[in-house]
Amino acid sequence: EEERFLSHEYLDQYVGMEKSAVTVDEIGKNFSPGPMQQTDNALDLAINNEGFFTIDTPFGQRFTRNGNFQLNSEGTIVTSDNYPVLGENGPIQVKGQEIFVDYQGRVQVDGQLADRLLTVRFRNQDNLQKLGNSFFAPISSDDVPIPSEEVRVQQGMLEGSNVNTVMEMTRMISANRTYESIQKSLSSVDRMNERAISISRLRG
Repeated sequence: EEERFLSHEYLDQYVGMEKSAVTVDEIGKNFSPGPMQQTDNALDLAINNEGFFTIDTPFGQRFTRNGNFQLNSEGTIVTSDNYPVLGENGPIQVKGQEIFVDYQGRVQVDGQLADRLLTVRFRNQDNLQKLGNSFFAPISSDDVPIPSEEVRVQQGMLEGSNVNTVMEMTRMISANRTYESIQKSLSSVDRMNERAISISRLRG
């Protein structure tokens, strides 16, 4: 998911400096859905609103929007790193040929209900910590995942990046210009200080 710098501007304390400077307060996360990319792979699943898939890892449950899943040799639906994808009854076992996943996350195998994906939401997504492999985990034990049937799943689709390239380029250019203006302002202050010191020495 896109990470965004949350910043504020402040007026420089030096007299005669008109430029404002920018400080980074924190890094925010943007969980808005990205564009959907059709793959027609039965185990490629995308969430088109708020929510996460639940993954079982050796480090505990992790949460992801990356639905690029597959079957392992034991017939379990897993991530690309071979971590089981959890359903309401645990890891989802597939014993059959035809896999169908409906928009509510119900997994049917050869027309029979196998399980339902354990899709969850969080009250405050900003309290999620970004880990590797597109995984997230709550920062605090108080931020418990909430199982939700309101999460909408699309089979045969993958969610693309939600980063707006043009907007991010504009932000980078703006930040670079601000940085350059700060450098120039600081150089001006240094010259003013040096001049003031020189004058005081001459007068002293």
